[in-house]
Amino acid sequence: MIRKVVRFYELRGVREEGNGASTVPVSSDFWTRMADHVESLSARERQVQIRGRLTHGESRLGRQPALRYFYIAGVRERSEWPDSLSSQTGVVGELQPTDQHAVLIEPTYVVPFGATNQVAVVTMSAAAPRVTALESWFTHMLAPDAVLHSYTLLPVINSRVSERLREARGAAILRVKMASDVEVPQVGGGVIGNAARAAKEVSSETDIELGWSLGRRSGHDDTKAVLLEGARWVREDFVSTAQVSLELPDGDDSFRRKQYDLVKEQFTSTQKFDVKRDERPSEMSVLTGINAAIEAFRKEFS
Repeated sequence: MIRKVVRFYELRGVREEGNGASTVPVSSDFWTRMADHVESLSARERQVQIRGRLTHGESRLGRQPALRYFYIAGVRERSEWPDSLSSQTGVVGELQPTDQHAVLIEPTYVVPFGATNQVAVVTMSAAAPRVTALESWFTHMLAPDAVLHSYTLLPVINSRVSERLREARGAAILRVKMASDVEVPQVGGGVIGNAARAAKEVSSETDIELGWSLGRRSGHDDTKAVLLEGARWVREDFVSTAQVSLELPDGDDSFRRKQYDLVKEQFTSTQKFDVKRDERPSEMSVLTGINAAIEAFRKEFS
């Protein structure tokens, strides 16, 4: 048995407006249309260069459990291939697949579920495509229309904090940290997102810390709305910490401020996958683990 963390996201469209962008809902049949479109494409048409790495994707229908899912894998360049080791003789040699045209790929499973545009995501290795690569692949596959410019996957926050984000009238503090080796999403986050992208342009060698605080000042509603938009945008694949102080209703025309660590509050489900460490994971074992995580999600948000 191995244990994997299943993460949950909600798909949204990104609409660019002037110097900023906003996220908007997309039609409830998005994943059905995406699956139909992907199945109509050739293998070459489903392969996209994303930040210098070839990414291959497929739409699949699992047999047991019967789940529609997307198999999206990063292709490993031959210069990065590992050597092989014979467990019997101890001889180290070149990795030589039977098919000379075969390459190594590292997959991520994306499983849409329910009546909304939510997905469960599990990466099978450290180098498998992360959320920013998934967004780019889906955007490339099903090109947005004149209204939408791209798609984004927003993390689903635990039910208690998710409710707080919905009812918040704004945010008074937002502080985020980003490591030097992470990719910031190219769209989203409004002014906060633009600031994060500008900070990354300074150097690829530095970690980044960004912070905005009203202190004890009440602040203008527009300022608090900008900070709240940024708080709703951050997620664990590009920030290591994200602390926010939300302004929450507290009686007639009054409010209270409460702090949260948004990375720690993102909903995840750690599941056991019936996979032996010396065997290739089967589709059934992976989908069974993801299905169990989806059931845990439904209990959390029912």
